[in-house]
Amino acid sequence: MSLSISIIDTGVVLAGTARVASSLGARMKGLLGPASIQAGSALVIRPCTGVHTFFMKYPIDVVFAARDGLVVAVCHRLRPWRMTAIHPHAYEVVELPAGAAKEAGVKEGNRIGYKEIETAGA
Repeated sequence: MSLSISIIDTGVVLAGTARVASSLGARMKGLLGPASIQAGSALVIRPCTGVHTFFMKYPIDVVFAARDGLVVAVCHRLRPWRMTAIHPHAYEVVELPAGAAKEAGVKEGNRIGYKEIETAGA
């Protein structure tokens, strides 16, 4: 399933294309492997209350959201080999290219929403 993610409060698109990692294997793999995350894309990991960037080669932005989409924390430019704090009120995280969260203006207290999008060949 592919999604588009927007900040409901402002209408700004946070990611035009996002994939969801909800199985244990997909959540464990996360963004490991690729040399970077493409601009405009994201990975949604659910359920998740904290992430690490061990073995990654690039920094990322991380948005923590509650089940209702309320943003409970934002971590800008999390460098490789780092861990975030655990956010017990978070249900999911959105991993984005470094700088994307700041560029979109997402902050604690915003609400994010998802829209299913059709992908090529679907």
